[in-house]
Amino acid sequence: MRFLEYAVRSTTQRSILSLAPATQCRFIARRTGTLSALSPPSARSSTRLPSIGQRWASPLAAAGAMTTDSTFRYKSFDWEVSNGQVQSIDYILAQQPAGGETAQRDALSALEEKLPRPTSGCSVLLIPSVSVACGGKEEMRPLASGLAQRGHRCYILEWPGWSVDTHANFALVQCKPEELSAEYEDFWCQMVEHIAKEESSEEACKEGDAKPQLCVVAAGHGATYALRAVRRLLAYANEGAGSADTAHLRTLTGLALLAPSWRTQRGQLWSYLTPAQASRRLGSWLHADTRLSKYALALHLSERSLRRKLLAARGGVPPSEILKATASWLFRRDRPYVQTDGATLFGLLDPPNSSAETLAAELLEVAPQLSSGAMLLRPETPGGSSGGPSGTPEQLAELLAANPLAKTPALNLGVLPSKSKLPHEDAPSATLAALDAWLAKSPS
Repeated sequence: MRFLEYAVRSTTQRSILSLAPATQCRFIARRTGTLSALSPPSARSSTRLPSIGQRWASPLAAAGAMTTDSTFRYKSFDWEVSNGQVQSIDYILAQQPAGGETAQRDALSALEEKLPRPTSGCSVLLIPSVSVACGGKEEMRPLASGLAQRGHRCYILEWPGWSVDTHANFALVQCKPEELSAEYEDFWCQMVEHIAKEESSEEACKEGDAKPQLCVVAAGHGATYALRAVRRLLAYANEGAGSADTAHLRTLTGLALLAPSWRTQRGQLWSYLTPAQASRRLGSWLHADTRLSKYALALHLSERSLRRKLLAARGGVPPSEILKATASWLFRRDRPYVQTDGATLFGLLDPPNSSAETLAAELLEVAPQLSSGAMLLRPETPGGSSGGPSGTPEQLAELLAANPLAKTPALNLGVLPSKSKLPHEDAPSATLAALDAWLAKSPS
């Protein structure tokens, strides 16, 4: 339309509108020096645009056959909610396609090809952070793409309520706000166990292939929930040691926490109410069909509100344009405001009984039970000082560094070159390098 307006301004409307549609498009293309995207099918050249496979081809394959770096496939998982209902949850599997013939096919053929075991033998389960203005599974897609290109298999998971699936978002609409944290703990236990079963149920590896390994990588609040889930599953596996019912849990070999968080700072506006009361009040207000409520919802979903919530979720570090666009798209999804926005704003998603001391003790308990150990990656401390305020990854790292286990391969501590609360978004290359180096040390 930009080209059309330019041509109309430079000529009279009568002269253009009197022409046939195909002639109009050719006239505009000559005047603007561009190929017209407005021409009808009969007037378009067959070579105007490349095919889908050519448009997404790797630059290295421009002179030859198209190659596919990695494929992203959707799979589903049946989540049993505490009220007895079963909800289907989608997740993404990312992996490089097989070599040989698959490398000579288009993307559709690569999707239809049965994926072999990853060349590294290691599968990575990626759990994103959660906040009012988060990117959902898109937060972990760059890491999944990079790890897949390095020979790993990746599973990208997402929180129910923070997806594009309306049915999944409203799965917890009947859940009491004060019970949400317990519900999500059960969800992540079921999800991690499901992926472990998927990994262990595959056909036996060929002779010389690496044995299946499953490492969990989680960020923000998701890191704390992942730690609790792995801890519960390992305890269950130890109780049923030698049993066929727990054999699949032995594929859990590693846990990486990316800037874990476990405490939400509440604002003063709703401080006179309990978190559950404030969540219900805000949710009912945003869902109401009154003129005042519609105005409040428009303010809540405005660009200004989104910028403020993005800065709060990232510790004051402004996001890039692509991250802002992704969060803006997910920010306007359909969801129950009581169990999503209200719950996150008023701390109802904070894992219960969580502090730096308890999380350090739990991580020190879990790390020796994993063959690859555990890793904590935290952002740079603001101002370059050592340590941080209570309830931050910096304080957790200090408590872990003081333990003798930190000097062994069972526990790895690292710092990412970012001051954001979500450093893997600001420094994806550094995060990818740290994770790849840690996974490379995993015993096969």
